[in-house]
Amino acid sequence: MMTKIKLVILGAGARGRDLVGVVRDINNHPYSEHTYDVIGFLDNDESKWGCEVHGVEVLGGLPDAKELPNDVKFRYFPNAAS
Repeated sequence: MMTKIKLVILGAGARGRDLVGVVRDINNHPYSEHTYDVIGFLDNDESKWGCEVHGVEVLGGLPDAKELPNDVKFRYFPNAAS
């Protein structure tokens, strides 16, 4: 039985966009034990809020994480410049 995991990506920059592609590849893999439902990005750049990145909405900033359901998993991959 496949487990569905809700996922929020912290950071809507280049690495966050790359992660959306990786997640989609995992979801399409026939032997994957999990599927991931990317419910959005959180990014502190207010100009990105409400926009879509690869079809995934930027929900708000990092402080908004406390408003999300408890079953959501977070993933953060800093940019190389960080």
